[in-house]
Amino acid sequence: EELGTKLPELPILPYDGKSYDFTQIDTGSHVRVVGNLPYNISTRILDHLIEHFAEHSSRWIFMFQLEVAQRILAQPGDKDYGLLAVTTQLATRPFRVMTVGRRSFSPPPKVQSAVVGFDVGTRVPYAPHFRQFRSFVGSIFSMRRKKLATIFKKRGYDPAVLEEVGLSGELRPQNVTPEQYLELFRLIVPTPDSDTEDRNNGPWAT
Repeated sequence: EELGTKLPELPILPYDGKSYDFTQIDTGSHVRVVGNLPYNISTRILDHLIEHFAEHSSRWIFMFQLEVAQRILAQPGDKDYGLLAVTTQLATRPFRVMTVGRRSFSPPPKVQSAVVGFDVGTRVPYAPHFRQFRSFVGSIFSMRRKKLATIFKKRGYDPAVLEEVGLSGELRPQNVTPEQYLELFRLIVPTPDSDTEDRNNGPWAT
């Protein structure tokens, strides 16, 4: 209400960012989304945007708690690499903008922050099955200290599938790239309309 009073020309939409249908925003062109997200629900808002709005926008710029930003940007093999990095990096090209220290706020919070940018604007390869894909990857990372062959046996997956995507059963979840997780998902999890577009042949190809 205070912001609306100060900037009456700015449209204020009092909706829940975790569920709002952002496609209702009619700009006639791709949208850029900028925000200082509430830290306790930042990843839920990010998931919602990835699932429903990535192909309708061109770039996002968000502030996160530093630890969350590190998880988003982590690469295979990093200690922070996990589910969040996989789902985000398959759908976007995230990049670090800047780190924001505690003294940039008044009163200073207990945590540090970081601004992360995301290049988007393309069809997310797993969007029609977002929750299934997220659940599949999460189930593997829940046993991140174990070897892939062991995890697959415990989850009831055929370990032979690992070889089909060029993976050794001796590897651990943090050694699998986002693209390899997508390949495993397509081979293991039945979906009514399998998405066969390969990311390397799509809009991210270089």
